[in-house]
Amino acid sequence: KYGVAVMKQMQENGIIPVIKHFPGHGLAKRDSHLFLPIVNEKIEKSDDLVPFINAINEKADAIMIGHLMIRKMDKIYPASLSKKVIKDFLINNLKYNGLVITDDLKMKAVSLLYGYKKSVLKAINAGNNIILIGTEWLGIRNMWLIKNVNLSILLLILVSGILIFFLSTS
Repeated sequence: KYGVAVMKQMQENGIIPVIKHFPGHGLAKRDSHLFLPIVNEKIEKSDDLVPFINAINEKADAIMIGHLMIRKMDKIYPASLSKKVIKDFLINNLKYNGLVITDDLKMKAVSLLYGYKKSVLKAINAGNNIILIGTEWLGIRNMWLIKNVNLSILLLILVSGILIFFLSTS
């Protein structure tokens, strides 16, 4: 109830709030910064979804997808890289039509399992509109994208209208 109130206040003041981390980490037993949490329960009726459903019903602008494996929905990919979670469940089932944002693709939950290139491509194909990649962990600075990203990924990103944000604390 407080989350939606804060979201609405932010929207009224010209700020785009990001509701995170869909579909909720309450059933997860591990930290996605270090491991890929696996959820074996059905999430469709989980209390974890309530804040997201409330936010969607109140016109949430953006939702960040968490890095956790929801085995009852997708046995292969974590939520952040899963068409089944993002397109089928969030967009089609829950009728969400705002921005979909990945959590940081440098988090170990995805970076160790899928690598950078595969994670970016899977995130795009899954339905994410914005891809987040934290650069400080690797000591990457400013022009890294232009110098090192595979041209085919860069072209795919531009053609698909996907935004990739490289975040740095420096």
